[in-house]
Amino acid sequence: MIDYQFWSSRYKQQASWTRETRNFIINQISLPPQSNILEVGCGTSAILDEFSKSNQIAFGVDIDLQILKYSKQNSLKARLINGDGLSLPIKDDYFDLCFCHYLLLWINDPEIVIKEMSRVTKKSGWICCFAEPDYLSRIDDPPPLDKLGQMQNSSLSNQGVNLSTGRNISYWLMQTRLSNIHWGIFGSHQKVESNIINADSEWATIQCDLEKLYTVEEILNYKEIEDNARTQGIRILFIPTFYAYAQK
Repeated sequence: MIDYQFWSSRYKQQASWTRETRNFIINQISLPPQSNILEVGCGTSAILDEFSKSNQIAFGVDIDLQILKYSKQNSLKARLINGDGLSLPIKDDYFDLCFCHYLLLWINDPEIVIKEMSRVTKKSGWICCFAEPDYLSRIDDPPPLDKLGQMQNSSLSNQGVNLSTGRNISYWLMQTRLSNIHWGIFGSHQKVESNIINADSEWATIQCDLEKLYTVEEILNYKEIEDNARTQGIRILFIPTFYAYAQK
């Protein structure tokens, strides 16, 4: 059974990492007042909640009906739709902004999702991929935590994740014949104190991935190494995360 409360907390944490850059992008594209905005793959709606508190008219689509029900129970104001990003149940040319966030890495045909995002976006509207990681370029230090990173990558790959998604998103936007394409990589300014505070959530996610391939003993061994490295202030975990946005 999926622990939606855990994933809601995790998605809020991810949203906090990307908030500054998302605000930068929104300022760059200058949306009209009371824009129609759609998030594809909205999950527990961590980002939609921010938009729905503004003057924007927020919509969310997700293939998981239960996660949408969870979002609705948490007094989300956005309008939620049960549907597949590969074939959005939405008419053409409706939204001023259509975006996704940590979604395309899970999709076998991400270009189809981007084409669908473009289809439902108005002429001169914007399509934004706010955050997509590039696990193949990750940095895990000190050793042997580099091995831990490789183990998580193996598990993610077995789950169907495209480990190099981040580096490809600007190309996919170009292939969709969008214009005014911009891309970048999130910085990683961190405080050691914050690293410790967020460690439990980060480890819980890693453990969830490792359990699919590795024994409890192997996982606990790396947990001890991880804890010691964080206590000493020498744990480095950096997964380059790309963003890209373009105009229809």
